[in-house]
Parts: sequence; structure tokens; C-alpha cells
Amino acid sequence: MLLFFFNGNMALSAVPSAGPSVDKALSKPAVWLDKRNGDVIIADSPEIITLNKRMQADNMPELPNYPAYISGEKLKSYIQEYEFDSDLYVNEKLLTSAQSAVLAADRNLRGIAEETEVKYGVVVQRTNLRSLPTDLKAFSEPDDKIFDRWQETAVDPAEPVVVLHYNEKRNFIYIQMRNYRGWLPSKAVALTDRDTWLKYVCPDKFAIITGKLLQLNEGSAKWVFQMGSRIPTEGKRLLLPLREASGNLKIVRALANYSDALHAGYLPYTTNNLIRQAFQFLGNPYGWGGLQESVDCSSFVADVYRTVGVELPRNADEQEEVSTGSSIDLSVSDSNEKLSVVNNLPIGSALFMPNHVMLYLGSKKGRPYIIHALGSYGARTDNGGYARVPVMKVIVSDLSLKTSRGNSFLEELSSAQSYR
Repeated sequence: MLLFFFNGNMALSAVPSAGPSVDKALSKPAVWLDKRNGDVIIADSPEIITLNKRMQADNMPELPNYPAYISGEKLKSYIQEYEFDSDLYVNEKLLTSAQSAVLAADRNLRGIAEETEVKYGVVVQRTNLRSLPTDLKAFSEPDDKIFDRWQETAVDPAEPVVVLHYNEKRNFIYIQMRNYRGWLPSKAVALTDRDTWLKYVCPDKFAIITGKLLQLNEGSAKWVFQMGSRIPTEGKRLLLPLREASGNLKIVRALANYSDALHAGYLPYTTNNLIRQAFQFLGNPYGWGGLQESVDCSSFVADVYRTVGVELPRNADEQEEVSTGSSIDLSVSDSNEKLSVVNNLPIGSALFMPNHVMLYLGSKKGRPYIIHALGSYGARTDNGGYARVPVMKVIVSDLSLKTSRGNSFLEELSSAQSYR
């Protein structure tokens, strides 16, 4: 998760920008579907498994092989990866050293033994993974209400986790999931034995959420899922997780009603499926760290790709750095070279620039277009500089958009990735 806001002033690029608006016709998925090759399988299941193994980042362990014990030294290093920022505001007031000390102490580092036996859990409700064991929100500006710096990512039900540690108050647990580490509310996770847990880690059969958001109900229980979430199945039933009063897992077997929003297994990995999935988010609010039950730039890309079985890292910098064999470095290319490269990319490729990732849709009359969850862009001011203009939603645009430094998105491109 990276925040796409820019600061500073630079000269106007030669490519004019009228802002993020495009012809309404270009905001329809049918315009971008490839009628000739769009339904050709890009990679089958064994090829996707190989690709996923190649792309594993440092915080993406193979959960089935996670060790039964973790050393105290390693666990402490994980928890201390988050460094306290003294320039944050909590409740519109600058975070004090005393507040930081209380938060640091609640991580319960003193309670970490030389070696810890891990536990196994399943997330039972859509919840937030936090940098610290707290629901307090921290912002870079006192009047900001959106970009909570302690929000890492949203986590959906049925997500298997390795439970590594409890905070001092025991209302948060430190976990490892398939692509992230951090703190979850204890009440959002049910504990279980390893064999049951493995049904969620590597299920024989499963359903994939293919709608942008899906709510499932069974009796008085409710589960909210976002695109890309996976639910194990048994016969015609979904294995939905509940947390008993004891804190242990109870599995609710609910009939799987397959639809456009719920698919049996992964979608075929095709260009057209990527396009269809991406456009479901069009117009959705920008959801920093998965807040507002929506997506930021990197979770948008990861959620779309997970529907076809491709497991990407959560954050844009890691999505850019993973090894695919098809990464193209654009950092030293000029604008003409970048334009030529982009116009020849496979549709659905990821385009990267500092603090942002976008999905390439294709070109019209030599002009490349993208779909992305955008925080803001830069607009020319009367004094010749550039000001930040909030967008805060998923849009279709071209690459002539400006940053608040005055460069076009095309000029800012650092690399392209085709996950295949």
C-alpha cells in the first residue's frame, strides 16, 4: 500500500493534461476486450503455481511449511519492523513520547520467550491489519481523516493466519498471513488445530469472490468479502468460519450459490477476465489500506489478479520488485521510449511510478490508457506551479495526467510488469 500524493513544483511537460476525465465510451469494459486473443489462456494452473513461487516476497512465506516454532529473536525483529514516527497526529494532536511509550510497551516484547510455539487461526470477519496493537488512528496532518498511517491492509474472512504473539492487553494478536504480517484484533480470529487450518491454507476445492464486494448470510451470521477472497468448499457447501465464545473455530456449512460474484475455483487466466474484473471497481472510492470496503492502488491490482490465481504481494513496491522474467526497467528511458514500450505491452500489465501502480488497458490512436485507484493528480495553478487535486476513486485515464511536480505519468514511469 503506497500513498499517491506528490509535492513540489516543476515546469509543465510538453504533453497537455486536461485532468482525469476521458471519453465516456472509454470507461466501458467492452471497449477494451480483446476480441481476437482475449480469451486465450495465458497460463494454466501448474504454470500459475510456478509463477507464484517465483514471485514470493520476503513477507510471503509458504504457509503450509511454516515452522512449528519461531525464535524470540526473529519474532521481535518482525514486530519491531514498524518504526515509530514522531510526526504523527492522533486525535488531531501530535503524538507524544509518552503515548509512543505506552503503545510500544503494549507490544509485549518482554513476554516473548526464547522460542515460541505458533498457533493456527482463521479470520472470521472483515477486519483491519494494523502496524501496532491499537485502534487509534494516526495521520500525517492534524486535519486528515483518511490516510491512517497505522492501517496496513484489510483482511477478509476465511483467511488463514499463523498466530505468533499476543499484546499485553491480549486484545490484539500478531499474525503472519499469506502476504503480510501485523496486528489483528483477537476477536477477529478463531483458533483451530493445524489439520483444520490446512483446509483454509490449501483447500482441495474452493470458491473465489469475483464481485467487488459480496455479503453472505447464514442465520444471524454475516460475512463480508472483497474480490479475490477464497472460501474452502466441501461438496456444494462453503466452509464459513465463526468464532465460538471459547475463541475456537466453528465451521458453518452454507450452500454455495454461484453467480457473477462467486465462482467455483479461479477464473481462467485470460486478458479479458482481467479487464472484466478490473472494471468492477470503476468509480469505487479510493480505500486506503482497504478502508471504506474498497481498494487502494496496489490492493486493486492484487485483488484483480488473485481472481485468476496469481498471488501478488500486497504493496506496490513489492509488486514492482518481484521476479517474473518479464519486468521492464523504464527508469532511464525517455518519454518516447516509454511510450513505445507501453504501447507494446500485454493488456493487463502493471505500470509503476513512484508510489503508484496502474493496470494497462491498451492504446487508442497511439495513446495508452490505464485503470487505477487514484488518490490525486497535479493541476497547473495561476502562479505557474502545480497543486494537488484529489480524485480518491478508481478511474480510467491516459498517461498525460500530471503529478504535483508537473511531470506526466508517462514521464514518471519506472517499470512495467507482465505477471506471466
